[in-house]
Amino acid sequence: MISIRTVLVLTIVGVIITKSSVPERGVCDCEYTSGGCHIVEPAARGYMCRCVYWFLWTCRGDAIRCSDEDMEHPVPRHCSGGCETEECCRAATNEKAGDCGGY
Repeated sequence: MISIRTVLVLTIVGVIITKSSVPERGVCDCEYTSGGCHIVEPAARGYMCRCVYWFLWTCRGDAIRCSDEDMEHPVPRHCSGGCETEECCRAATNEKAGDCGGY
């Protein structure tokens, strides 16, 4: 019979292995309000948050890595991390994707 201690050790080792094999990526989130999407969880430094209207009044946030040019000094506000403004939302949109109508 496997002891609780063995299960605990294997669980911790599994978490460590999983964490180390997951590539770094940005995270952000957007929500729908009347008119469109807006950022509610901003992206970290080095990423910008693209809000995308998803389905039936829901939005998602896609963290987009800023280009090397964007990260040169001074770093623009939309790549500096923590930005939730309409300016930051619009900086991440392009002609194919993005919705910042909730501001």
